[in-house]
Order: sequence, then C-alpha cells, then structure tokens
Amino acid sequence: MRWRLVAVVIVLSALGIWYLCRGSEEERIRRVLREGKEAIEREDLPRLMELISPHYSDFRGLNYFALRGFLGSLFNHYEHIRIHVEREEIALEDGKALARVWGWAEARDLKGEGVIACSSGDPCLVELQLEKEGGRWLVRSTRTPKEVPELEVLSL
Repeated sequence: MRWRLVAVVIVLSALGIWYLCRGSEEERIRRVLREGKEAIEREDLPRLMELISPHYSDFRGLNYFALRGFLGSLFNHYEHIRIHVEREEIALEDGKALARVWGWAEARDLKGEGVIACSSGDPCLVELQLEKEGGRWLVRSTRTPKEVPELEVLSL
C-alpha cells in the first residue's frame, strides 16, 4: 500500500514539473516566433510549415498551400536570408494571440547581390494571428498594416 502512495506522489510531482517547465503561453508563442525565424534563415520549408495552421489565410488571399508555394519560391530565389527582429509585442485573448513584430530582412539573390526589405532605421511591422490547435500555437494569418517597400539592392 505504501508503494502505491509513493508512486502517486512521484507521478503527480512529474506532472507538476512538466507543467511548470513548458512555460507561459506568451513564452510558448515567442518560441513559435523564434523557431519560425530560424526555419526561414535555414530555408527549412518543412519545419516552417509545421508552425503554420492548415487553416491559414491572409489579406493577400493566400491559404496554407499557396503560402507553401510562395515560400518555396522565395527560398529558390534568395539565399543567406537573415531576419533582424527589433521588437515584439504579444497580446493574448480567448485562446488567440496577436504577435506584432518589427524588423527587417537581408538576403542574397541568385546573382549574389545583397537585397534588403525594410531597414533598422525604418523597420516593417508584421502582425501574426496565432491560435491554439491541438494544444500548440500555430500561425493562422499574417498581415502588414502598411505597404512593405520594394526590395532594395545593396552595394556590398
């Protein structure tokens, strides 16, 4: 009988530790954002798409499959992609989240020329709507409140 009590205490302790270690909802969302940034920089399309909801849709009319094609094309045309995040804000409400991210991106095109979208002096704002699906936070939609400027070719 005593060993059953010890077993129950061990199981409950393990569950408590697991719950505490998984982090707050905001930390879990920041992890999704960080993993997405890293996947883009590695040009790891399968990993990136694991962070996107199959129900994705955005203001440009892209759904999950169109977004996958767009990102695949982007990865085929640019290399050495680097994303610089200047600031993040996260708001949670009723199982949904709005992440607002300010930053800019640098890359090289296939001719080896450097390109940049936005800049440290004028970072772009990207808003990401996230929802919990199957216990995980996934990106449900994205939008840029103002027009993102054309890519600028850099003289390197």
